[in-house]
Amino acid sequence: MKDFGEVFKVIRKSKGIKIIDIADEQISKSQISRFERGESTITLFKLTHMLDKICVTVEEFMYIVRNYKLDNFREQLITIRKYYMDNDIDSLKRLFHFESLDKNSILKRLRAYSIKSILYNITKSQVYKLNQTECDEISNYLFQIDNWGFFEIALLGNTLRNLPVELSFLLTKEILSKKNIYVNIPENKKNIIQLSINTLIICIEKQRYNDSHYLKHAISILLAHDNFFYEKLVFNYAVALLDISENNLSDKKNIEDTLLSMKIVDHNLHTIYKQHFDNFINNIKS
Repeated sequence: MKDFGEVFKVIRKSKGIKIIDIADEQISKSQISRFERGESTITLFKLTHMLDKICVTVEEFMYIVRNYKLDNFREQLITIRKYYMDNDIDSLKRLFHFESLDKNSILKRLRAYSIKSILYNITKSQVYKLNQTECDEISNYLFQIDNWGFFEIALLGNTLRNLPVELSFLLTKEILSKKNIYVNIPENKKNIIQLSINTLIICIEKQRYNDSHYLKHAISILLAHDNFFYEKLVFNYAVALLDISENNLSDKKNIEDTLLSMKIVDHNLHTIYKQHFDNFINNIKS
């Protein structure tokens, strides 16, 4: 990881901005100079203030500081997603074992529960099914957090199908109420929409129609003014699924049209939801 002051200096000079253009009543020229030379540190407030002055976001700055790499947790999520898509169970098991080594850190334990839950979704082995203690630890952690971030959203998203449906719904409802964490952060908003759609589908599967309609309404509001094309496709699928399930309809035209749109846009997306729909219909018949 590069030195913060050194990175700030490189960005500042590349933009042709002088120290005198940044200095003000919040931070002096000498403070900026010492920071850039690595002779002193500054508070987070002053750093964000200086970054505002050179039109660089904190996320962009940290990306450069980390040598143009994502943070460790995001890198791990990308790795997990690749293992999941490749059905690479052995690699997921190794990652789960590694994350399970440090049992004293709650964040390490929660990361391990996420991977364990993904392994259960793939293998359906009871070995990887979250037990009551683990579910309680996840819910207690999430309910006590006022400001959910990327980690908390990912934690719930990964463990959603391993939690009791009542708990999945309550936690999704909880995060939807925290508008300050996603209204102006597109990545968080997109992830929360995806999470909410998955909870909606779970509620439909369990025939929890009041909960389903609550989520349907909340998601439709979130999608109203954004161009989340993939999410809108999956939401349309969920709405059609709800219509079939709740009204016992034999007419599958809406859902077949949505699946056809998925096939045109993304073959993998179509495969996933076509299989889900076939399983859903088979479960109804049985």
